[in-house]
Amino acid sequence: MKLATELGGGAPYTTSLIDNLNVALATGAVNGTLATDGINTRTVVDTASKLAETVANGLEFTGISATGDPGIWWSAQTRAGGLTACFRVKAVSGTIAHRAGWDTNQSGDIVEGIYFVTGGIRAYYGGNQRNILSSAYVVGTSYDFAISHRTSGGVWIWIRGGAFTDWTLGFVSNLGTTSPVSSAAIAQLSGVFYVKPAKIGVFSNLNTQYAGATERKAVSVNSDTITAASGDGVIEHTITAATGVTQELMVRRTDDNNCVIIRMDQGASTIRVYEKAAGVETEKTGGTTSQTWTNAQAYRIQVSLYGTFIRVTVDLSSKNDATGSGFNASVTGVKASHAGTDLIAWPISPTGAIKADLDAFFP
Repeated sequence: MKLATELGGGAPYTTSLIDNLNVALATGAVNGTLATDGINTRTVVDTASKLAETVANGLEFTGISATGDPGIWWSAQTRAGGLTACFRVKAVSGTIAHRAGWDTNQSGDIVEGIYFVTGGIRAYYGGNQRNILSSAYVVGTSYDFAISHRTSGGVWIWIRGGAFTDWTLGFVSNLGTTSPVSSAAIAQLSGVFYVKPAKIGVFSNLNTQYAGATERKAVSVNSDTITAASGDGVIEHTITAATGVTQELMVRRTDDNNCVIIRMDQGASTIRVYEKAAGVETEKTGGTTSQTWTNAQAYRIQVSLYGTFIRVTVDLSSKNDATGSGFNASVTGVKASHAGTDLIAWPISPTGAIKADLDAFFP
């Protein structure tokens, strides 16, 4: 495989930004400077001079005037499937809150990416946010993030660092085709943190909407099944609500009497999580169970499974946030009670060419 060592590069990816962030620039002096590649310009908002660049730490964010102030944006990129921004971020001290990812302008907040906040790591998308994975990080530890555009909207988010010893899938969104161009961005909210380096590339092995999925059924039927790569991962299914109909998505399923159930009760306007062992159900609580299911309306259900954590979203709105559920943790069966579309299992760890590309692009 050819490795891209300079702008351009070759298959399986091309490189459009390299910024090693290793030059000494005083606070107030970063705006308008060029990235390491000598081509991409940095746009900085920093009204109180709280952002500097140092040889040792890269970008140093040390205070805040407002959301995204300080903030940094790189030159606009043409949106494409596989367009990936990678950052290495270290939270240092204080009440940590910052976001890194993609934006549609060069000021204020980002549009989609990672939200690093005291107490956890969250996915952030269009003003919405949700806890992901174990939602834990260690101050003083560097974390790598890769935020990749899907071809028809949305992003994949991978994390590496701390407890995540290798690239780990944190979230999959299916929304967000805003603007034909995007800028990689980092927006400060509070605390002290460092960023070094930043890179952008287009990965040919991510240039389809369902790249990397373990199994996908574009159209599912009643009682349809798929198999995940492991007990951990992201499972999704798009359903159509019907008056008086309760639907279920079973994950970590051995059989119908031994599984984890996401139950969508149209009549009760709820979504709940149950462990079912030898036919006996135990509800797992956390987050919210309230959900309106409007007759004939489609809803995308996503279940994130990571160790003892089960996190559920409906159309990217955060719902159940259950912890302590280690039942059937290594079981890979998935079953949908009713017909729908896009019954998909995403692996928790990228494999094959996708992993190799991430490793080579951002070692």
